[in-house]
Amino acid sequence: MTKFLTVFLLLVVNIYGFTYSITPQEMNEAVNKKFPIEKNFLFLKFLFLHPLIEIDKESNYITFSCDVESSSFILSDGTSPMIRVITSSEIKYSEKKVYLKNIVVEKIQNEYLSEATKKKLTLITELFLNSYFEEKAIYDLENLDTPIKSVSNIITSILVDEGVLKVLF
Repeated sequence: MTKFLTVFLLLVVNIYGFTYSITPQEMNEAVNKKFPIEKNFLFLKFLFLHPLIEIDKESNYITFSCDVESSSFILSDGTSPMIRVITSSEIKYSEKKVYLKNIVVEKIQNEYLSEATKKKLTLITELFLNSYFEEKAIYDLENLDTPIKSVSNIITSILVDEGVLKVLF
């Protein structure tokens, strides 16, 4: 039955074309499994937590945000502030996997950090996230629990459209 379904899907895809949509919720479930991430930069130690991927339906813009905690930044009450980092990025598709690329920090939210500290944190965060997501996929089409997994070798492209990632066959 599975072979028949796979052959049928291949015929349908070849004759009519096909689109499969990956929602931000599916991507977030995949990304959440990889967090929290602890990263050391020379004398600074960061913990990246609570990742969230969103896609703006009007602009088709991908936003990745996460919280950053660091014992390197201490408030007067002795606690470390939670810093919210909001980025924008493009996507890259390679070998049945979807990656974020060209990640740019758009905003750092924290009322206690000076502008100079925010600039330093922006550089460190961009460096880390770009290197991390260059190797770690936000979504792996091999993990699909549908018959589409069988025909994933004939994907023509992946694009962002109407608030979802669309996989074109």
